[in-house]
Amino acid sequence: KVLLKKAENLYIDEVKDVEILLQESEVGDYFRQLKNLHIQNGAMIQYIFKDNDDVDKIEFQLEILELQGLPKLISFCSKNKGSTSTSPQETTLFNQKTQFPKLKELVLSSISIERIWLPQEFCSTQNLTLLIIEGCANLKHVLSDSMVEYLQQLEGLEISECKCIHEIISKEKIIKEAFRNRYLICFPRLNSLKLKGLQNLIGFCHEDYNVEFPTLKILEIENCPQLKGFIHNST
Repeated sequence: KVLLKKAENLYIDEVKDVEILLQESEVGDYFRQLKNLHIQNGAMIQYIFKDNDDVDKIEFQLEILELQGLPKLISFCSKNKGSTSTSPQETTLFNQKTQFPKLKELVLSSISIERIWLPQEFCSTQNLTLLIIEGCANLKHVLSDSMVEYLQQLEGLEISECKCIHEIISKEKIIKEAFRNRYLICFPRLNSLKLKGLQNLIGFCHEDYNVEFPTLKILEIENCPQLKGFIHNST
């Protein structure tokens, strides 16, 4: 534990028979200073840490977070006492409890969540430069239109082998009703966009939007058989 207080990089692999990886007290004492956290191959892990309701939020100093091979992961933070959510289909990976103001790189691979963020809980990731999502078979929602304003630093976006994704930028109901005049979506620093093995992808976003990538250098789209166009007009 003395070593953990000074650790900036932590790699956790092959965790067996553990559903909650860390207690909140441990996060506060030993893990808030971490800059790089990599967790993989935890067949039974449902939560990274347990919420004991003592504080409203926990702010991590992480710059790189990688979660891989966690097939039963429900959320980063366990549900609080008043929650009845019990499955990945009913919750998000990150919620208002966890804040990542310094996060630059996020890698998610082979986890079972349907949604990563809710739009109103996304603002703490505004320094994100790289987002990689692969092999998340249940994932339906990547980003919403209102999240884009918090992705002004994003330089790389890679999404692959996620069979439930229909579009990368989804419309919120408020935006859908209020904006019918080509709402602008801009990624000013994005230079690499890769979409691969997305069996049900119909487009990057709906034609209600104007999309701009002023610095894009690499665009790779492979094995997306349902693609109707980069910008689609499906209802």
